This record gives sequence, structure tokens and C-alpha cells, in this order.
Amino acid sequence: MINDRPVLVVIRGDTYVDEARLAQHFACQEVDLRRATPAECVELFEHRPGTIGPVTEHRSAQVILDTALADCGPPGLLCGSGMPGQLVFTRSVTVLRKLVFADV
Repeated sequence: MINDRPVLVVIRGDTYVDEARLAQHFACQEVDLRRATPAECVELFEHRPGTIGPVTEHRSAQVILDTALADCGPPGLLCGSGMPGQLVFTRSVTVLRKLVFADV
């Protein structure tokens, strides 16, 4: 969340969000950033934390896509499916095409 505005940051599972760079991207301070609460995740995305996939129907949420996802190559990506314990397999090109509205 940036000043209570939903932002979905899509990264590889072995990396982390660099909050200083994210704040710089949005021209705000790090104190303006916060993780959504579990209740907010359900309210905004209709999914629990840890299950949200990279493609959202929630158009008011800005999506930030890590360019490292494009380098994953074959066989592809495992993404959140919206269901605990279940993943969706997709090719990184598919994700990039679905996220044409994302900042990369």
C-alpha cells in the first residue's frame, strides 16, 4: 500500500522488495509504504496473503512487475492461484502479455 492506495508488486520468490527503490519509483518516502493487512488483501484482491497471483482484476491496484521474471525462461513460472497450497504454472511471456498495464 502506498498512502493507502493498493499496489501489487510481482517478484521472484527468492528475492525481496527493495522498499527504497519502490519509494523512489513512486516519488514518495519509505514511511508512505506499508504491507497490506490480511484483511485488506481479502477485501481488495479477494485472496489471502501469499495466494495472490500476478494477474488481478482489481484495476485500481497498480501492478509493478520485476523485470527479472522475464529472465526465468523455460520451463516457466509458478504463481499464486488464489487458493492456499495451490499454484498455477505459466510461461513468463504469458504473464508479461497479461500485464500490459503493469509498470516494469
